[in-house]
Amino acid sequence: MDIYPAYIALGLMAIILYRIFESINSENEYHLKHLFYHFVFQYIFIAHYSIHLITSYEFSITVTFLLRYFTYLFLYLYIKSVIYSKRAKLKIGYFALAGLILSVYYLNTKGIHLINYSSKVTSDSSIYHINASVISGNEDFLFLSYFGQLIYSILMLRLFFNSHKLTSNPENIIRLKDGLTLYLVFFIVSILLTMNNIVLLYFNIHFISYSFITRMIGFTTLLIFFIFPNTSKELFSIKLKKKTTNKTKSIFDQILNYFEESDPNYNLSNLSIDTGFRNEIIRESIKSHSNKTVPAFINSHRIEKACKLIQEGYLKQYSMNALVEVSGFTSQPTFNRAFKLVSGKTPTEYSESYS
Repeated sequence: MDIYPAYIALGLMAIILYRIFESINSENEYHLKHLFYHFVFQYIFIAHYSIHLITSYEFSITVTFLLRYFTYLFLYLYIKSVIYSKRAKLKIGYFALAGLILSVYYLNTKGIHLINYSSKVTSDSSIYHINASVISGNEDFLFLSYFGQLIYSILMLRLFFNSHKLTSNPENIIRLKDGLTLYLVFFIVSILLTMNNIVLLYFNIHFISYSFITRMIGFTTLLIFFIFPNTSKELFSIKLKKKTTNKTKSIFDQILNYFEESDPNYNLSNLSIDTGFRNEIIRESIKSHSNKTVPAFINSHRIEKACKLIQEGYLKQYSMNALVEVSGFTSQPTFNRAFKLVSGKTPTEYSESYS
């Protein structure tokens, strides 16, 4: 009965791998190859499980761990590559963590344990094809291996939800979130449920329905790319950001005109509403053609206006507080910091040079 979902999963995985392989080109290989390897290890893991169902052959628990570990690692590298617009390299630290966990396995095989396991569940109780009898004696290794996957889950979620702050290509982040959010949630939930299943077995608790739900969520994870075909299209369309384009230059010129014609109390929301461009497009245009963030770019224009007013003798008639307000700042300290950063002088030093 378990064989059929596993076979279907293998078929679905093969289709996903074929689609990714056919979509890899010079513009997206920096990230898409990592996604391809992620699904390769997923495929091997499911094939691994299918063979167990057919033959009841018990594979080494270390093989299972390594397959799951590299599945997580390459998904993490994929997300990192998209966010930073360059291929994320395999570092020795990634292998060091795996080596540490395998070292714990070696210690367990030598009878050295931190966790004592005593299970009353039947030997056919299992998580995927890891039987309770296999867990016994390898408790430290098993808990630590899933803890390692939990670490990658946290790292992926942290990257994913802070991607807009870390990237220089917001358009790709929109595509990443549109294409990967649902898959990532289901993927991480499935591993958390598996970890919880291990804990339940440790405390001699076993629910057949719980194991079934865990497997079905894992199976549903693969269906996401078929139920929502646009998700894969979004991921495949992520490409390296071109340095400059006529379109972004035109938008940037319109932003400059807007600054010249508007009062200094502008912000990103005002820019988006008044120019009709999305926030992400505005950020990309400003970043591409000024190499500044939106706040830094806005402040630089406000300070330029303040400098121009000082040169025209504004402070001879009005106070410094008035200059702060007319320049679009809400406080003197903020104005002073921005002024120093842009002009290299304090407002007082600058005004003295024109007195």
